[in-house]
Amino acid sequence: MCFAINLFSTVKKGLFLRSLGVAFVYAIVGWLSLFMAIPPGFASPIWPSAGVALAVILMHGSRYLGGVFLGSLAINLYSSLKGGIPEDVLLPVVLAGSIASGAALQAFAGAWLIRRQVGFPNALEGIRSILIVLLLGGPVGCLVNSLIGSSALAVAGMLEGSSWAQNWFTWWVGDSLGVAIFAPIGLLLLSPKEVVRFGRKTALTLAQMAMFALLVVGLSYLKKSENERLELEFSNNARAVGFQVERAAQSHVGVLTAIDSFINSGEDLTKESFERFAGAQLQWQTGVRALSWNPLVRGRDRETFERSVREEGVVDFGVKDRAKSGELVPAGNREKYFPVTYAVSASGGNAPVGFDIYSNASRREVLREAEGLGMAMAIGRVRLVQSKASNGMLLYHPVFLRAEGENFGGYASELVGYVSGIFRLDEFLGAALEEAEERSMDLELRAVDASGEKEFLFDSRGRERGDAPENVRSDVSLEKALPVSIGGSRWELVVRESGALKRQNMSVRIWTVLTGACIIMALLGVLFFSLSGQSAIVQRTVDLRTAELAAKTKEAERLALAAEASNIAKSRFLATMSHEIRTPMNGIMGALNLLEQVEDVDRHSLVSMGRRSADNLLHLIDEILDLSKIEAGKLSLEEIRFSLPELVLEVCQLHLPNARSKGVEFQYHIREEAELECLGDPYRLRQVLSNIIANAVKFTNRGAIEVDATSVCKADESRVVVIEIRDTGIGIGQDQLEGLFESFEQADSSITRKYGGSGLGLTISKKLIEEMGGTITVDSQLDSGSRFVVTIPQPNAFVMGKRTVGRDDRRAAESSEPLNLQILLAEDIETNRDVTTMMLESMFRARVDAVSDGAQALKALAEKQYDLVLMDCMMPTMSGYEATSKIREGEAGVSNRDIPIVALTADAMASARKRCEEVGMSDYLAKPLQPDALRAVLSKWKKFGISAT
Repeated sequence: MCFAINLFSTVKKGLFLRSLGVAFVYAIVGWLSLFMAIPPGFASPIWPSAGVALAVILMHGSRYLGGVFLGSLAINLYSSLKGGIPEDVLLPVVLAGSIASGAALQAFAGAWLIRRQVGFPNALEGIRSILIVLLLGGPVGCLVNSLIGSSALAVAGMLEGSSWAQNWFTWWVGDSLGVAIFAPIGLLLLSPKEVVRFGRKTALTLAQMAMFALLVVGLSYLKKSENERLELEFSNNARAVGFQVERAAQSHVGVLTAIDSFINSGEDLTKESFERFAGAQLQWQTGVRALSWNPLVRGRDRETFERSVREEGVVDFGVKDRAKSGELVPAGNREKYFPVTYAVSASGGNAPVGFDIYSNASRREVLREAEGLGMAMAIGRVRLVQSKASNGMLLYHPVFLRAEGENFGGYASELVGYVSGIFRLDEFLGAALEEAEERSMDLELRAVDASGEKEFLFDSRGRERGDAPENVRSDVSLEKALPVSIGGSRWELVVRESGALKRQNMSVRIWTVLTGACIIMALLGVLFFSLSGQSAIVQRTVDLRTAELAAKTKEAERLALAAEASNIAKSRFLATMSHEIRTPMNGIMGALNLLEQVEDVDRHSLVSMGRRSADNLLHLIDEILDLSKIEAGKLSLEEIRFSLPELVLEVCQLHLPNARSKGVEFQYHIREEAELECLGDPYRLRQVLSNIIANAVKFTNRGAIEVDATSVCKADESRVVVIEIRDTGIGIGQDQLEGLFESFEQADSSITRKYGGSGLGLTISKKLIEEMGGTITVDSQLDSGSRFVVTIPQPNAFVMGKRTVGRDDRRAAESSEPLNLQILLAEDIETNRDVTTMMLESMFRARVDAVSDGAQALKALAEKQYDLVLMDCMMPTMSGYEATSKIREGEAGVSNRDIPIVALTADAMASARKRCEEVGMSDYLAKPLQPDALRAVLSKWKKFGISAT
């Protein structure tokens, strides 16, 4: 049942064909090994299939046990049914299934034992691993099927109890040798090339197979010589048994001849004299069951004969026939009769006195043949009255009236009757059977008629039941037919070896040579495996060291090239940054100089120029900071709800004027399925899209720019936002696409000179999208434009809802109303202090007191009440962090412990924001201060100040 379940599991896992392959190999190898079988033939001296099965299970696991079971079942069914299908066909099937189960269990047990000691796949390079495989898989593991198989044969009646131990030993040795020779070969062939090299596989396999071929040739020669010796011995023994049968035939015919002589002796033949003489013959010759005298009676003399016999004391004697019912009835009128007149029986039973033996047609033919030849003739296979078996034999000896002085060899012309004898064939062949059993042979006796047809008479293996040969199991290979004469009848004696003959006479030499050769072969195999294993270890060590050296050399070359490329890239980047930073700085400084020295210049134009230059410089600094955060792994993304249509519309409208100013058509499409509320970081997504669209506007001088936003539903019901940006700009060459997203790289260094830019935008964009779990891809051809595709997954648990395109409803409406706040500003840099004070007073009508460090801020708070504190973080004497901590502890007065404190810092990193929160700051503003951001913070905290009351 276990193996049936395993087979079903194999089919379920799709390994059925490979399991059939295992079964095919197992069966073919087993079939070939049957040609090496040594008598009695139940077990081959070498069973390579055991090694094949162990190798497969060791390398590929127990899922192939079904294949081992099927292969063993096939070869055992073939062995059982090759001689013909028996009447009880279930027996060989059950027997084959038992042996197949043992084969699979043996392979599993051997593999389990080995795996506890040695891991697989294993190159079998060390002595320990080789010996473990040979010992645990061979002598130890092979105990399983030898016990199961031999016991199954014994239970099935195909193995005698006396020969069980020898068959078990033969089976065990055969499986063990098969494992010792073929399991290592199978393990090598099944090992992947990474474990065992092809050269070692080939060399060891050829060596093992060459030794095995020599073993097979030697075994064939020994088997041939042994068979010739056994055939000669059998032939001599068969002739000896045949001689015993001839003697028995002459002896039993001699009993009838003696009665013939008695009848012709001249002594009065009466009932008493016949019983006295014939009774002595019964005692002298064993096997004779009954003797009778059957005289010739003419039809005209019938009544006179019947009366004379009755007068001798035979009551109701009369000549009779046997009716179809089996009863004796008065015989009809015929010319002559041969009735049973006088009879004696060894068992003392009643003989069919009066029965006319001439009335039976088949016997009449034999009687005529005996009369013609003048010799006794036999009728075989008659049912004895005293026995239920058809193992009797009838002999009819003709009696002729001889003249006085004539010896037995001369015939007279007048037939006077027949002497008949009934014999048991097993007793008739008693001496021959004893000698045949002693010589481990079986006998079969057949009658041969004039046409040469043969009739079965007796078989020693079924003599108790009288079975015909086809009903008696035959597993012999030696047979000899000898002619036997019983009077004038021709018989044939068939002598067969019973199987025990070969077991008893099997030469010790063949097993000694075989066992010794296999042991030597196994030891040579261990030696070959060990030597080749050591060689493989040395070669692998050399290869490993060579590979390590080559890898280190290659890595050093790669690092050198990478360092050189990095230095070149960074040098190029620094040159670019120097140019990019100096450009806005030049604009800022120039505008300021003009504002300072030239009074009649349009001041608004100069201020706008300075503002643009400052914005460019700030954007460049932001890019450098973003890249630094990403590479340091400190970039944190928000997860908030936002409207995808609003975000895309906002970015497109931001760049629409620049595109139109260049005469480039700008189109954007927001598909209906994209009108969704998404979850993510809208600021970073806006940054990515703005960067890609800005590049498209920058590098496109004619044609069009298209932005297409949509949403795709996946199989697991999650969604992916897909935004595609296409342009008809200058495009990117295929050789430049690979480094497009690398840091400090641009597709072409001449682009910087012509169009400007740091080359960091796409690098930052790609890293941001990947942080969001999405992808950004590009498809471009030189002079044909580019196509960027951004995909951002949305989680399954987030239910995306539609939003109407419009302004961000979280954004506070801009107001120009004065805030009227009393603000304390702590800033150590005088310029920053003056600029910030002017912004607060001019833009927001705030009242500002400014101090230069944290200690002064504490003092000012203790002397005066304020609505809000703007605290620079990095100041001398006392930093903003320390000052905030002291304020929260109440050192500036209990009333100021909860005053809103807004951090002012040039550090835009997330770690700086976190530190501000830890010391108790209420909010955070990054320098340089933007009016919108400043207004939002002041409006947010206005309600907490004193002016709110």
